Formats: sequence, structure tokens, C-alpha cells
Amino acid sequence: MRPGRLAAAALLIGALGGCVLPEPVTEAERLDVALKDLDAITRAQAPVEGRINLYGAMARALRYNLDRRIRLVEQFYASGEFDLAKYKLLPDASIGGGYLGRSNQAGSSSQSLLTGRQSLEPSTSLERNRGVADARVLWSTLDFGVSYVKMQQDGNAVWLAREVERKTTARILADTRRAYWRAYAAERIGAQLPAIAEAANAAIRAAHQAQARGDLTPEVALDYERRMLRTLREIERRQELMALSRAELAALISVDPATPLRLGSHETLTPPKLPGDAEGLRTVALMYRPELYEHDYKLRIAGLERQIEILSTMPGLRIDTGYSYDTNRYLYNNNWLDLGARLSLQLTQFISLPARLEQNETKQVLIETQRKAMTLSVITQVHLAMRAYGTKLRDFALANRILQNEGRALTTMRANKEATTAGEAALIEARAAHALASLDYYYTYAELQEAYATVLTSLGIDNFDGEREGDLPALTASLRDFVERGLTERLARHLAEAREARRTITTGSVGVREESNSAPAPEAAALARRREASASVTVAE
Repeated sequence: MRPGRLAAAALLIGALGGCVLPEPVTEAERLDVALKDLDAITRAQAPVEGRINLYGAMARALRYNLDRRIRLVEQFYASGEFDLAKYKLLPDASIGGGYLGRSNQAGSSSQSLLTGRQSLEPSTSLERNRGVADARVLWSTLDFGVSYVKMQQDGNAVWLAREVERKTTARILADTRRAYWRAYAAERIGAQLPAIAEAANAAIRAAHQAQARGDLTPEVALDYERRMLRTLREIERRQELMALSRAELAALISVDPATPLRLGSHETLTPPKLPGDAEGLRTVALMYRPELYEHDYKLRIAGLERQIEILSTMPGLRIDTGYSYDTNRYLYNNNWLDLGARLSLQLTQFISLPARLEQNETKQVLIETQRKAMTLSVITQVHLAMRAYGTKLRDFALANRILQNEGRALTTMRANKEATTAGEAALIEARAAHALASLDYYYTYAELQEAYATVLTSLGIDNFDGEREGDLPALTASLRDFVERGLTERLARHLAEAREARRTITTGSVGVREESNSAPAPEAAALARRREASASVTVAE
């Protein structure tokens, strides 16, 4: 090896030996990024001012919840992938130019194949320094066909991302309902609990003092202490639940848990109502649940993957054309057009096609089986959600009766209170029982709202369409109108469509899913019929 090449090799080895790992992220850098992220989250939100009612909390959850924003970004990314896929249908086009040079003259001679003698003295047809330029267009029928099918896959991925976002939105709205009413109960009743706990501790101390004076027997004093400790334990448990409820609400609306939240002052605790029967609601769920549409789009994508496997096996025609220019003065023509075509077949792809098609078929069977399981699960969820809703409706009515009973007992106890240790302890117990009954009343209403939201989620229709319109106050007003009126109207309309679909299911003449849900659906009756059949097959299996 020449000395120059040895030196170059030594330099290369030295450079490779000097490669080291990059510096790790330091604690200061990590903290700086985290603080910037928190600051960006805070600056992106409207400040929390005044009291927040249910619709304000739901508006903030829709606008600022980070889980939902992730789904929206995923949806936007899927749309971008679909837009980029269109460019892959175009032929590859390139324009280039440059300078070529060498240290000596390029030359050659010829040797006779018959005599072995040199038949031409050394000569050249290439300049030492020259400029070149070209413009080329390459197009392949195989690449075009595969790219077209992949574009269709990306299009279905857009609808799939929208269904995932719709499912996330429904879950966030349901969680916000539950967390808001629990936090509301904590705000309304929570202030009373510390005072009652202090009074219970004072009653325990008074019982000990009365026992020391001989006014109470040890058995009676112990019984007082046991009752007060049970009251304290229940109060402590409820205070922890209230703290968790406020933290959960803060997380849902993307607010720092340390930020004080003041909730609506006078909320009306009216039980929500659901029209329709279980059979009609089941059909609505089969027509609108996003999880079922997810499997439909996954099955479409898998079917298109089968087309790609077949296309990639077919012969491909590759056409290459272009214009070239060269400054070489020895050329007779310094610029020219050229055209080439090549037909090729990938033998490995051809041989492996049966195995790849079998694997794709297995994938489709897997998706179909998952869809059948999800179809049966959807029907089960609707029935369970309806039963839970009915149970919570009765629990709420019972909690209301218990609260009224505890209120009358507290009023009677205050009127007939004895100025004794036993009388004071009984009053404290009555106060605690009334406060806990009030808390149970609000908590039961929160559970009723959660059950109502679970029913809507199981149907796949609790989805607000105007979350991108206007500022936060306008969004709050739109949500109020939607929840108090529009949601009931939508549910009634879907139930009417479901009943019509069941009546005309043999002919399939039924409208498609409404456009506001953001995804083109097959005919609702045909889709419901297929899913009913899938559920039946799953049960039979």
C-alpha cells in the first residue's frame, strides 16, 4: 500500500476511535424542559376565574385535556400521511448538474483479439475537465399500483384515527361528569367535616374527664369513644375521597392540582332521563360505537394489504427517460434525449406469495374474531349500563330519603338536647350522620351522572360537535345547550332510526350514520345486521 493511502487509513481509524457517546441529558436540562412545558400548558389556557359549573368543566376538558389533544394530533398526523401518499403516485423526477475533472488525461488503446497486437495508438475522447447536466423522469407501473393501494390504506387510517378521537372524547366527557359532581359534593359538604371531627375529638376528651370524675362508668365511656372513633374514621375516609375527586377534576381539565377551584354554587340535582328500550338502544350501539368502526377500518386496511401483496408479485414495467448535456468537446452531440424501458419480475416475491397471502388471511380472521367479540361486548355493555343506571336512579332516591330522615333527626336532637356528656355525644353523632348523608346524597348523584354517561358511552353518541367553535365562554354555552337539549334530541333521533332500521332490516333501506360524527359509515341497517349476526355466531361458538 502506498504511503499516502496508509496515512489516509490511519487518519480514518483515528477518527473512528475518537467517536464517543453524546453527553446524557442532565438534571438541569430535564428540569428546564419540564418547566417550559408547564409554562406552555398554562399559557395555552384561559385563566381559571370565578366559579366553574359542569359545562365550564366539560368545555375546559374538551379544549385543554392533553389526552384528547394527543388524539387530535394523531388524527392530524394521519391526515398528513394521506396527503403525502398522493405525491407517491407521481413519477420520480430529478434535475442535476455538476463538474467532473481528473489529474491526468483519460486515454486508452486497443488490442486485436486475433493477433494480440496493439491495433490503435493511445488516444482520448474525454476532456480532463468538463461540465454535465441532466433531467430524468422514472416511472414504474408496480410502484404506482402499490402506492395507490397504500394511499387507500392511509385514507382508512384517517377515519380510524377519528374513531379513536371520538372514543377518547366520550370517555373524557364521562369522566368529567363524575369528577365534577364528586368535587362539587366535596365543596358543599367538605367544610363541615373538620368542625365535626374536632367536636368528636372534644367529645372523646369529655368522656375521659367524666370517667375520671366518676360521672360515667368505664363501659359507657368506652362506648362513647368507640362511636366517636368510628365517626372520625368515616370522616377521614370521606375527606380523602374528596381530595382525590378535586385532583381528578383538575387533571381532566389540565389545571395544576394546587390551583384552587370554586365550583358552581347552586347546581340543580335533577336525575337525567333516558328514552327508549334496551332493544332499541342496543341497535343504536351497534350502529354508532366507535370501537366497532375501528375494527371495520382495520379490516379494510388488512384487505388492502392483501392487494399490495398480490401487486408486488406482478411484473413491473419501469420507464426511464431524460435529457442530458455534456461539455466534452470530443462528443459529436453534446446534448441528447434518451428513453429506456425494463420489465422485471421479483422471483422471491412470486415464490413467497402463497405464504404471505395465508398470513394476511390469518390477520383478517383475527380482526374479524376481535370484531365479533367486541360486538357481543357492546351488547353486554349496553345491558349492564342500563341496569347500573336503573340501580343508581333508585340509590339516588333512597339517598334523598335518608338525607331527609337524618335532617329531621338532627332537628329533633337539637330541640331535645340534654346538657350532659351523653347528650353532647348524641348531637355530634347526629351532626356527623347528617353531614355524611348529605355527602352520600351528592356522591350518589355523581354516581348517577356517571352511570348516565356510561350509557351514552356504551351507545357511542355522547360526542359534542362544536368544540372548535368560539372561545371558552361560547363553548360553555354551546355545551349547555347540547347537554340539556341537543343530546336528548340526538338520542331520540337515533332511537327512531334504530327502530326504522329494525323494521326495514330485510330490505336494507335505511339512512347512514349522520355526518356530524365525522366518518362515512356503511348503511346502518346492513351494518347492524352483520354485527347482530357476528354476535350470534360468537354466542354459538
